[in-house]
Amino acid sequence: MTYIAVDLHVHTVYSGDSRVKVVDLVEYCREVGLGVAVTDHETFSGGFTTYRYVREFGYDMVVLCGAELMTNLGAVIVLLPEPQDVNYVPKDLRLLVRWARDRGFITIAPHPFSVTRGGLGEYLYDIEVDAIEVYNPSCSVEENERAMELANELGLPKVAGSDAHALEEVGTAYTVVSVQSSRFDNYDILEAIREGRTRPVCRPYTRGSSLYSTA
Repeated sequence: MTYIAVDLHVHTVYSGDSRVKVVDLVEYCREVGLGVAVTDHETFSGGFTTYRYVREFGYDMVVLCGAELMTNLGAVIVLLPEPQDVNYVPKDLRLLVRWARDRGFITIAPHPFSVTRGGLGEYLYDIEVDAIEVYNPSCSVEENERAMELANELGLPKVAGSDAHALEEVGTAYTVVSVQSSRFDNYDILEAIREGRTRPVCRPYTRGSSLYSTA
């Protein structure tokens, strides 16, 4: 089994309200050995750019392409394994979840009990996403606890992400994802998240820690 540390909720300058530049994000994550999911507001462009930048230079680094999208019922993160055609994305949550699942993408409910940021909250009883963000440093203790309780009640995978909008916030929360082999790709990571082989971590990632550790 191989364990991968990934910050599943990071915003770059493509979000408009973030100061994180793609080059700086990649440099920092490579330095500390952290994988990242780029989840900009309403666009996959930051994720696609980061993915292509890493591949162009041949860096050994996990980059998942994502976006944090506002639906008719609230915010949802969609993660893709690699850049793909996403010109049409449904705004209706039910349709979006179905659209993502049909394409092998995964959906995560970020900060579900944050009213100010469009948390899905009680809607998650009726619409099954693939995972719930149970720890977000920007949320209150109560909001995170309610997210954890809901994930336990619904039996859904639990993840954590920093929701970083500044470089110093990257890795302040992350998820350890367990894949079956040391030879893995982004499809394996998404499958592991979907199957609940995750461990949310609510403390900063330690600088210098190895991204990969095999047990």
